[in-house]
Amino acid sequence: MEQSENNKVILGFGSFDGLHDGHRFFIDEIKKRGERVVIAVAPDEVIEKIKGRSPRFALSERIGALKSQFPDIEFIPADSEIGNWKILEKVKPDVVAIGYDQMSLKESLEKSGTEPLPEIVVINSHEPEKFKSSLII
Repeated sequence: MEQSENNKVILGFGSFDGLHDGHRFFIDEIKKRGERVVIAVAPDEVIEKIKGRSPRFALSERIGALKSQFPDIEFIPADSEIGNWKILEKVKPDVVAIGYDQMSLKESLEKSGTEPLPEIVVINSHEPEKFKSSLII
């Protein structure tokens, strides 16, 4: 039986290292797409591998900041190993939402061999010339 749009489980990903309006826009857009929203927050060691630097805020601080602004959303640590996709088994999302700047994540998911592959949606940017983490840090 197919779920209605508002009963879907939506999984999003991000570092959220210094919460800004672009992050808030991303989360608000995800919230419009389903009933249960789960955001997987990148562990410190994953940020170091992807961005080549340590995060400014520890994982627990980043999750705490997110929970304080979005108490109706579930925030969990993402996989500590890039590309193993165990989080999909845990969350069982109907939809994976990724940011406009996370195309490598989309490609990795598409090549993962996960069956069935959740629907993947790309969330548009929100003033990326102002609200992109690499510009703000």
